[in-house]
Amino acid sequence: MKKRYLLLILALLPVVTLLGISMYYIVRGPALGRFSISWTIFLAGIITCILIASFVLIKELLIPVREIREYLKGKTRYQSYSVLRIFEDLTEEIERLRREDLERKEEFKEFTYLRGLSESIIYNFPNYLIIMDSEKNILFINRNVIDWLGREVKDIVGHTFEEVLPQEILGEGSLRSLWEKVSRGGATRTTVDISLYILGRLDKVYNIYLSPIRIEERTLFLLMINDITLSRKRELQIYDFRSVSEFIRGVSRTDFERLLFAIMTGITSGDGAGFNRAFLLLAEDERGEFRGRFGLGPRSREEAYTIWGDIASQHKDMTELLHNYDRVEDKESLLLSDYAQRIAVPYSRDQDIVMQTVREKKCFVVNDARTDDRVAQEFNDVYQANSFISVPIVVRDKVYGIILADNIYTNEPIDMDRVQLINIFGLLCGLVIENSQAFQELGQRMEELKKAYSDLKEAHDDLSEKEKFAAMGRMAAVVSHEIRNPLVTIGGFARLIKRKCSGLGPVEQNAEIIIEEVERLESILANIMDYTKPLSPVLRNENLNEILHETVRMFRRAVKVKKIKLKEEFGRKIPEVALDRRQIKQVFINILKNAIESVEEEGTVTISTYCRDDHLFVEFRDDGVGIDQYTKENMFNPFFTTKEGGVGLGLSICKRIIDSHKGEIEVVSGPSQGSTFKIKLPIDQKGGSGDVQDSDS
Repeated sequence: MKKRYLLLILALLPVVTLLGISMYYIVRGPALGRFSISWTIFLAGIITCILIASFVLIKELLIPVREIREYLKGKTRYQSYSVLRIFEDLTEEIERLRREDLERKEEFKEFTYLRGLSESIIYNFPNYLIIMDSEKNILFINRNVIDWLGREVKDIVGHTFEEVLPQEILGEGSLRSLWEKVSRGGATRTTVDISLYILGRLDKVYNIYLSPIRIEERTLFLLMINDITLSRKRELQIYDFRSVSEFIRGVSRTDFERLLFAIMTGITSGDGAGFNRAFLLLAEDERGEFRGRFGLGPRSREEAYTIWGDIASQHKDMTELLHNYDRVEDKESLLLSDYAQRIAVPYSRDQDIVMQTVREKKCFVVNDARTDDRVAQEFNDVYQANSFISVPIVVRDKVYGIILADNIYTNEPIDMDRVQLINIFGLLCGLVIENSQAFQELGQRMEELKKAYSDLKEAHDDLSEKEKFAAMGRMAAVVSHEIRNPLVTIGGFARLIKRKCSGLGPVEQNAEIIIEEVERLESILANIMDYTKPLSPVLRNENLNEILHETVRMFRRAVKVKKIKLKEEFGRKIPEVALDRRQIKQVFINILKNAIESVEEEGTVTISTYCRDDHLFVEFRDDGVGIDQYTKENMFNPFFTTKEGGVGLGLSICKRIIDSHKGEIEVVSGPSQGSTFKIKLPIDQKGGSGDVQDSDS
């Protein structure tokens, strides 16, 4: 190859020399006599050089072409290293470039896909996403921001966030405060929750997130706003439901109205189910209808706004609302009893929405009561709400009641969340009714058992007392028989001695003492016999005032001697009652005798009669010395007495007689306060007239 280049140089050397001489004469002027000859020689030299160079180049190119052709046919191996090598290198480089180009195309395609995916994700991000610069200008927004603000992109991008965002999230403690913290470098990222209320009811809750981001040494700000209203309301609903459940656990199962008030409060609470009103209808089989028992809620729109505003201003929670029942004295007004009782749905109205709820045992929502065929005109006239929900209260597969709830004042739609929540309250109401009924049945059963036990105990005590007095009677009969005969003999002889020895002072006096003591012993024996023999009163309708008149006449002389005032304050309309006249008169005699003995001269004893609560009362009041506590506790015990020479059976016999008449006797007294014996007798016991009239006294 070097020889070829050398021959080419030697061939071109004379031509180049000739061209140089020609150029010299062309520049200096025609040396051979004429100017055209020089140009002719110059042009000839140029043409000669071109021909020689072309020949050499063609020859050089033909050699590698022939070698390549033979190489490709497999007739030769590397004959010309440089040309084949160059060819292979070019081929490899072209292939490498082609592969790199394909790889770049794939990378670009993937980059384009990922970029589009990222932009789509950001644009369709479920939260409100905004990117701003340090001057508060909005640079980018996603689609949710457009839907939220209801504006076009051109009306949002390029403006500051203070110009386009709602004022309720820009206030103090909200987005402006976050911006001050983050933009000044005081915080890398900050979040805050903003709760918005309308008339005491939770309307919106936003979670706001603000954070700086760095892009190519430029600081931007990412603002993300999340509407967490639904989740927050559900949290509050769960909290309210738990509060109601805990409150119910602390209330007596027999306090039926208070339990149902708690459930109704949960239904009408702004943070709970949030209905404006709620009414409870209970089944009344005797009337054949479902009738309103009570309700909860405002009576008018004005009252609703006043109540809800008060709740909002005082920040009352569910616990405080539940205790309103204890604070309000007028329970009837609180529970809207007058309004609720006007709501009635007969069983016969089979196509009514309430009866459909009962029949199918599931809740129904009425959106337009005026046009709904299932709502009767009579019901609309009373209830007045155009949309409401009807929920059954099912206990053991039987519908015991209906809950009606509505939004008559706010006209909010009844969504599925509220439907599900009120169904839970309906279930809770059913459990309350079931437990209340079980407790009522248990209470009735316990009352029956108590009465049976009381009757059994009374019969047992009566039998024991009869056995005791029978034994005492037998003993008293034997003792009385054994003592009475000698006493009769002693008394007879003492009276004989008194008559025979009349005028003999000491003998006559001793005989008188013997006679008095014998009479006292006979009186004691009579009292013992009266106390021990069974009491079987013979009941007849008697006028109690007449018996008292007879008793008073017996003590007129004693009253006159002692100068005592005896007042009779008898009711003029005292009915006849069934009693044993002889036994009751004995009671009056004993008590009046004690009263006269307890007062001083010129004292006062008052006897009064009156009726109250199906009972007749007799009172003996005196202004005597009174009775101490010890005496009051023991005065009805047999053989207890404070009188010298007394036996202590008088008041015991009185109590036995009153007890046998199913009455009561009590004493109100104190030292130096006088005493009052109060006797209470039933009017309607067997044999009585049963006509009760109040006394005028």
